[in-house]
Formats: sequence, C-alpha cells, structure tokens
Amino acid sequence: MTKRQLYLEASRRLAEGEQDYSCNAIGSLTRNYSSQLTRQIQEVKEYCEVFNTGHFYDEFVYKVVSSKNSRNLRVMMTSLMAVCWRDFQ
Repeated sequence: MTKRQLYLEASRRLAEGEQDYSCNAIGSLTRNYSSQLTRQIQEVKEYCEVFNTGHFYDEFVYKVVSSKNSRNLRVMMTSLMAVCWRDFQ
C-alpha cells in the first residue's frame, strides 16, 4: 500500500465511523501496528509532524479531541496527507 492509499483508507475509515482516532486509523493499516506503540509508527509520526509541528504528541491529541468537529478534522487532515504527503517531506 502506498502512503497515498494508506492515508486515503484511514480517511475513509474515519468518515464512515469504522475508526474513531486518526493515529489508530493510520497505524492499523501498517505492518508494524501490533508490535509498536501507535505514535512510534513512521506514518503516524509523519502525520503528527505535519499537523503538530513543534508540540508534544499529547498536546496534538488534546487539541484534536477537544475540537467541536473532531471527526471532520481527522478526515480532513488524513485526506490532506493523502494528497500532499510528498510536499511535507
């Protein structure tokens, strides 16, 4: 699965309510999901670095969870990663 496919699938799962959290949606699509902490998976790290530059992981999680439309925010961020991940490298 390419990174684009991974982030699009994570976005779909979030939009359809199959997953509640973006980091888990992304991580569950990787080979290392069962053997690592979610935030240590490379694709999750990249996602968090793009949308959480310079802040702690827990701060990022808090901001997203406390958002009024957290599901929409997660869908938007994972969709942006799918389309633009190369630009963020």
